[in-house]
Amino acid sequence: MIIISSVLSKSSSYVIQVNDIYQTMHVNWNSFTFKDATEELKFIAGCISKLRNELQTDKAVIPLRDNAPDTEIWNLSIAELAKKEGEEPKWFKSPWLYVECYMYRRIQEAMGQW
Repeated sequence: MIIISSVLSKSSSYVIQVNDIYQTMHVNWNSFTFKDATEELKFIAGCISKLRNELQTDKAVIPLRDNAPDTEIWNLSIAELAKKEGEEPKWFKSPWLYVECYMYRRIQEAMGQW
């Protein structure tokens, strides 16, 4: 029972955090006055929505695709974790600190692609 409670608590926390970001973007959508930013905001909202879905459905952690200095390090660590766990890292099964840091890195990736 403790394991189930821990998994539900961890998953709820991640989903709530990502959902809060997504909802804030949509609630404040009309307050953004920069016409040029509309497409950027749509793109970021789409990335956050995708991340939220991956969290809610316990999908595998996917490699990063941006060109940030730490992208290769992250992708190598994902591969190493998959080897260690014997399967692709997943949101609810992998170490909580790892997936939480990865979640924020994915948000950074979404914001930095513009």
